[in-house]
Amino acid sequence: MYGVKTRDEYSTDLTPSLGAEVSNANWSESRYVITLSGGKATDEQKRELRAVNRALLGRRRICLYRGYGDPEWELDNEQIGIGDGQTTVFQAGIYDVVQGRPVFKPVYALDHAIEPLGTTPWGEPATVTSYVTVYANGVLQTTSVSIDRETARIIFAVAPAKGVVITVSGGFFARVRLNQEYIETEPAGAGWHIVSEGIALIEPKGVNGHLLWVGETP
Repeated sequence: MYGVKTRDEYSTDLTPSLGAEVSNANWSESRYVITLSGGKATDEQKRELRAVNRALLGRRRICLYRGYGDPEWELDNEQIGIGDGQTTVFQAGIYDVVQGRPVFKPVYALDHAIEPLGTTPWGEPATVTSYVTVYANGVLQTTSVSIDRETARIIFAVAPAKGVVITVSGGFFARVRLNQEYIETEPAGAGWHIVSEGIALIEPKGVNGHLLWVGETP
């Protein structure tokens, strides 16, 4: 039904000044922008889209988005910290190198223990397989760690010793909201509709707002 495009986007204003230009960053860090292109939709899919828009109240509410089957939404043995003998909580995230310096971008809601989700707004089962793995110096951690699903924090029962490298693998979600107030469709005959403008999602600034889990009553 849709083609999906994902990008990391910045917002910068450029102002001419004395023959040069002055840059001003509107966002302190990049934001995920996801575009689902328009296309044909069945009657059932149109009802699903309407249910999503009503649950999110246009741009008002925040939900979780995960690009299944897309490596961009996977942590692959990502280093998230080094033990110091005192710290027990480590934030999962991604390190990028910008102008030769490491920049850490946290992620939210790992694919771990996100159960039970109940059902989607249109009555189908909503489940996610748990497969996140945590390693300390390459050794798989099982009973010694827990994972906060909503914040993607890795919590050790005992602080890893100084110098122990903590890594994590597994899928993650981004917090997003609709970047539009409506989802527009038009009839295309014989039970089909055209989603004429597609659907735009964007990562909100900060983490405030009501986080709506799939299957939750708004």
